[in-house]
Amino acid sequence: MSLEILLAPEAGRAAVLEKPTRLLPFAPLLTDFIGAFSAAVLGNPELRRYPDLVALAFWMRPAHLQQLKEQFATGRSDRIRIPRGLVFHLAPANVDTLFAYSLLLSLLLGNKNIVRLSQRGNPVQEQILRILDDLLQQPEFSELAESLLVVRYGHDEVITSEFSTYCNCRVIWGGDETVKRISALPLPPTATEIKFANKWSLALLDAARLLQLPESELEKLARAFINDSFWYGQAACSSPRALCWRGTAEEMGKAQARFWPQVETLLLEFDHQLEAADFVNKLATSCEIAANHPCTVSETPSNLVSRIQLAELTPELLQQHCGAGLFFESAIAALNDLRPLLSRQIQTLSCFGFDPQELRELACSVPAGIDRIVPFGQALDFAVNWDGYDLFEELTRGISIKI
Repeated sequence: MSLEILLAPEAGRAAVLEKPTRLLPFAPLLTDFIGAFSAAVLGNPELRRYPDLVALAFWMRPAHLQQLKEQFATGRSDRIRIPRGLVFHLAPANVDTLFAYSLLLSLLLGNKNIVRLSQRGNPVQEQILRILDDLLQQPEFSELAESLLVVRYGHDEVITSEFSTYCNCRVIWGGDETVKRISALPLPPTATEIKFANKWSLALLDAARLLQLPESELEKLARAFINDSFWYGQAACSSPRALCWRGTAEEMGKAQARFWPQVETLLLEFDHQLEAADFVNKLATSCEIAANHPCTVSETPSNLVSRIQLAELTPELLQQHCGAGLFFESAIAALNDLRPLLSRQIQTLSCFGFDPQELRELACSVPAGIDRIVPFGQALDFAVNWDGYDLFEELTRGISIKI
């Protein structure tokens, strides 16, 4: 597939590639533009059928931009931060809106941007590009047209290499092989690179605490778990692949008997978008694991949830996961039992029923692993600190001033 230009200034892509940046982080023009993007989404009733697009717009709303500005301003007085320059984003195919978070945050920090989208188009991306294009046609934002170039092409290393020669920072979202392949392509000597490779996530529940929940709170917890797990077919790196229950065998059994039926009930009303191929793949994966590991396989009546209960959860098993509502389950007596699992490939721990201090102690005990610890319902929430990167730092350049 040849290069397809999806969004570019009238002067052509050279205006993005060759002209220097002129705006500083959080310049009024940038915050106004991104705030207008948010308003265009949130003010359009037709777009409410895309919850991930609404979530993106809510994250970019002016009140949150002000919070980000204040967070960015906090730091040492002897250093200022300026844009990197030109940032080249190679977006993932499995999460529709992730390219927009990457792009808009980089733009907010004053950078020019090239975005490469995969060949797999989708309605959410089309809506985002339409809104951006409409805003750039407005006179007050026309100056920003030379800060955005969005393209689509296949796995073409010639095109990727050409764009890479211009960039000051390259952002790679993808699997390990994608990251290895693109990272092998040269960058300018002063350029930096951010690599978002394969990551997995876990959910942690305290069985005794769950058993104490009234029905209304149990429903909220189950709904939060569904939102963490079933958007994007459980393919997002921050969606949990496994549930680890803390408690006795009796507590765990009783908690499971309350939790999973509630999940099943709510899932029947959820727009999970799973297709026949997903159910077949999930069945095949479950059979393969059952044939090679001591375990118990359970399915809900709708087959939306498949559970594999294991005596021991291993990193190798987490890599075999296929998404689509498949969950590994295991019991732990204490949080320290998780430590063998917590490699650099573990991104998010979604937690319920744990004391914050014990979670901090766990994180400090495994410096090689865990990027985020969040409550149920917040696994998919984007943040400036992602996969261990502080994107404020990575997408800007620091200048030390000591006079």
